[in-house]
Amino acid sequence: MSVKLGMEAKLYRNAGTYEAPDWVEITNVKDVTLTLSTGEANVTTRANNGWKATKATLKDGSVDFDMIWDAADEGFAAIRSAFFGNTSIELAIMDGDMETEGSEGLRATFSVTKFDRKEPLEEAITVAVSVKPTYSAHAPEWMSAAGGGVRLSFDVALVAGVGSIDLTALPYGDGTYDATGKKVVELSISNAGANALTVSKAVANGYDLFGSNDPVVVPAGGSVRLAGSSGAAVAADKKLLTLKAVRLLKTADKVFVPGKIAYELVK
Repeated sequence: MSVKLGMEAKLYRNAGTYEAPDWVEITNVKDVTLTLSTGEANVTTRANNGWKATKATLKDGSVDFDMIWDAADEGFAAIRSAFFGNTSIELAIMDGDMETEGSEGLRATFSVTKFDRKEPLEEAITVAVSVKPTYSAHAPEWMSAAGGGVRLSFDVALVAGVGSIDLTALPYGDGTYDATGKKVVELSISNAGANALTVSKAVANGYDLFGSNDPVVVPAGGSVRLAGSSGAAVAADKKLLTLKAVRLLKTADKVFVPGKIAYELVK
């Protein structure tokens, strides 16, 4: 059993981009409340033996917390700026440190919908804040921290149907990110090509994804998301992935990569 206390929870704002987040803890908060609910649809029928039946519909979320009125505090200034500027702010409401693997919580882009200042006679001035998910290119997600990891998103162009990913020089902002010493714990691949895409360990200095030598096959126009932690750490001799566009050979119930059965993609 692992019981967590409220004082162990963390509220973060993203000072970077969605693809390369820079999570900065907002420490000037207390009594944070994350409210999650769904809409309801009535799906009762005569066959339900006299019981009302309900189906969950759209999820709804809001976050409420108090802050000390401190204009010099960066977290306070960011929340105040989002409210008065009517701009959005990306937050992560976690049950633990972002650097601790397994910490989880809601990540979303929010609008600040309430900013009530309280001025008690014998207490510090405080502000009661409410935020709710807003319109964004990225939908809210329930995230789990990778333990000090970095989430990157980038495009790779194939030349003559072949490309590669170097885990020691990943596109990151205006430069590159060196993942030496880290593991790939999650991989999401979207294939915008007209042919299937295979992602596999390179012949030289190749990296085993999640401890496997099998290629990952992504159908044309499809996507694949994999997660695990059994792979090796990235190193100079374990860093490269090979990307290849291939034409799949189909039978009645299976899909083949030429020369090798890769996965049963169709059943």
